Formats: sequence, C-alpha cells, structure tokens
Amino acid sequence: MEEEPKAERSAPVVTVRVGVFAVDLGAGCDMDILRRVAKTLASL
Repeated sequence: MEEEPKAERSAPVVTVRVGVFAVDLGAGCDMDILRRVAKTLASL
C-alpha cells in the first residue's frame, strides 16, 4: 500500500480573533463551516 501525500498547508490568508480564540482562514475556506464556527464561538 502506498501512503497518500500529505496536503500542503499554505500560510493563512487572514486570522479572525474572537476573545481568546483565533481561527486561521485560508483561501477557499468553506463559508458554511466558518459560519458554524463563528456561531459556536459567539455562544461561548
């Protein structure tokens, strides 16, 4: 069996900070997931 190559990560395009939390966003991030994360962080 061959191992799949690891996905290369590029530097974040922007970092969003909410209180003590920070979320690094890359180009092409999934906006639905971002909305869910933001909603969760706002509720903490």
